[in-house]
Amino acid sequence: MRRLLIILFLIFFIKNNYAQNNIDSLKNLLQTCKNENQKIETLNDISWAYRKKNIDSSLKYGNLALEMAKKSNNKKQISNSLNKISVAYLLAGILDKSIEIQLQALKIREEIKDSVGIAQSYDNLVISHQYRKEYEKAIFYILKSEKIYLKFKDTAGLRRCYSNTAAMNSKIKKYREAKYYQKKSFEFIPKDNLRNLLRYYINFGNIYIGQFQMDKLNFSLLDTALYYYSNGIKIAKKLKDDRSLGNFYNSMGAVAGLKKDYKKSLEYFKLSYLYVKKMKNIYLEKNILNNLSQNFAKRKQFDSAYYYANSFKEISDSIISIEKNKQLIEMETKYETEKKEKENIILKKNKEKQEETIQKQKIAGFSILIFLILAIIIAIWFFKLKRKQEKANKSLQEKNIKIKKQRNEIQKNHRRITDSINYASRIQNALLPNEEDFKENLKKHFIFYKPKNIVSGDFYYFKKINEYIIIAAADCTGHGVPGAFVSMLGIAFLNEIIRKKEIKTAAQVLEELRIYVKTSLKQKGENYDETKDGMDIAMCVINEKTNVLQFAGAYNSLYLVRDDELKIIKATRNPIGIFLKEKPFVNNIIQLNKNDKLYMFSDGYIDQFGGKKGRKFQTRNFNKLILKISNENFSEQKQILDKTIEKWKNGIEQNDDILIIGIEI
Repeated sequence: MRRLLIILFLIFFIKNNYAQNNIDSLKNLLQTCKNENQKIETLNDISWAYRKKNIDSSLKYGNLALEMAKKSNNKKQISNSLNKISVAYLLAGILDKSIEIQLQALKIREEIKDSVGIAQSYDNLVISHQYRKEYEKAIFYILKSEKIYLKFKDTAGLRRCYSNTAAMNSKIKKYREAKYYQKKSFEFIPKDNLRNLLRYYINFGNIYIGQFQMDKLNFSLLDTALYYYSNGIKIAKKLKDDRSLGNFYNSMGAVAGLKKDYKKSLEYFKLSYLYVKKMKNIYLEKNILNNLSQNFAKRKQFDSAYYYANSFKEISDSIISIEKNKQLIEMETKYETEKKEKENIILKKNKEKQEETIQKQKIAGFSILIFLILAIIIAIWFFKLKRKQEKANKSLQEKNIKIKKQRNEIQKNHRRITDSINYASRIQNALLPNEEDFKENLKKHFIFYKPKNIVSGDFYYFKKINEYIIIAAADCTGHGVPGAFVSMLGIAFLNEIIRKKEIKTAAQVLEELRIYVKTSLKQKGENYDETKDGMDIAMCVINEKTNVLQFAGAYNSLYLVRDDELKIIKATRNPIGIFLKEKPFVNNIIQLNKNDKLYMFSDGYIDQFGGKKGRKFQTRNFNKLILKISNENFSEQKQILDKTIEKWKNGIEQNDDILIIGIEI
């Protein structure tokens, strides 16, 4: 036992001496640094070198690097320093603090898009959560680092990532996921990398042992574990890795024991013990001594069982002694670290209070001076303002008299204009078809007419000549007074065409109307400045006896609802008026059935802005609405159309004239 403690001390002394030489070299380098960036990097290196030797010193140099990095606002160096401090707390066992600081480092690395640093932070968070046995959180960060390794095609990182995910899933007894990720890790192991292959076989064997603990009747799982351990032994022998050989034979002994093959189990444990003794690893030796003792006990060889049990107790006592010393050192380090942190916080708060007091005194003195200067300026400004105000009041009285006269004149003019427009509205309404004509010839119909202003650019037309019923819905250029002028021209021209000309087709009426509009508005297409006014129109001519419909349209189409289906009879894409690519209007002939419903309309309803987002009502919504209301009686259809568009406006002003005509055959 004494010899064992001497060997452990010598190993510690050699490692400690090497680490100290490295630290001394870095401290000498610190004295020769030429700029701030080099100093920060060297301080971080010293902090890293101290991490396993002296946690207090590691934190000291890490915090010095952090302060310098913050002053120079070097975000990459700030994140590196935070990472070093986090690892120091991790090794000290202060896991909450380590995670808190590592998350700060991660946030900065994400801001500056430092992909390598982000992956490093994820890896350190994995270790912290693993120590806290928070395996699912560890898996969360492993899978986040996987995305970075995939992006940069880092095969070593991906192998480590999948191997760690397999280990974490094994800890939480998700063996199917563990096997999946362990196999994925195998894809990234180079064939000549025996060390990584060795870890692969160890991990896979352990997964199958864990799975057997849940399904103890499935002995094939033990055979699979032995297969992986046997492959691992071949590689460990090539590498002359005594530690791995000791672990493999120990695991195989445990598997043989589970299969109740105690003779084979003893052979494996003895082989394991030979390698572990050669390594002088007391922790592994303790485990194997316990296994040997239990094996002999199961074979009822109690003398041998007692011998190994006694050896197990001796080595356990020595480990407890070492662990206690280690815990005392860790506790002392943790206490000193927390104590210094609290002292630093108190000093910092005191310094901040002193600075705050001085700052308040400066602000108070400066505020008094500013107040006096402002008071003088305000007094001068108030005196001048008073004089200006007296002059302004006099000028304002004179202006108010002029404004009052102008306002009275404007009001008179407004009344005259409004009276004129109202009179024009009466004229326009007089020109529109009489409701009685509609009722007499069309039993079921509605006219939804909603001008934007007092007068409208939309108009509807009705005429009965012999067995023909002529109905039209038109939308003239503009709205209000300009639109009304064009609409009255349209009504007059239609009356003239239908009265004087022999009616052959609906398309012929539109061709004649186009000639009238172009002639009266002097549209020749020769001058850029000439008027482009005109109208869009849907024209229907229905033979009462045969129920044959002729339809022609200038941009405005006709809707036919038959058997709960909506059919659109498309118009010719030409206006009534001058047009660059003028073409003849198409005359559509349709045999109507009883209960067919026809709808003619302008674009005012479809183009109305409203709804939650202030958008147009749109054609698809209008089509759905027409089809939905088509089975209602016509007065109800009109009410629904009115309520729907008013609700749609949602406080927005009507932007165009609205006209919809519905009839049933």
